[in-house]
Amino acid sequence: MTFSEAARRVSMVRREAGAMLIVNDRADLAMLLEAGLHIGQAGGGGRRLPSEVFAAAVK
Repeated sequence: MTFSEAARRVSMVRREAGAMLIVNDRADLAMLLEAGLHIGQAGGGGRRLPSEVFAAAVK
């Protein structure tokens, strides 16, 4: 099973259970899985998200 397949299964189970899923630092996966997004602490690598990705991830 690939990571993507596993993530989709987890997302399906959490939806059925009415639970929330939080994805760490991966806006693309959060959007794909309709999950929440945690963006790392300040000073933790300095990675920036394009504003349109951030806006879509937190909608």
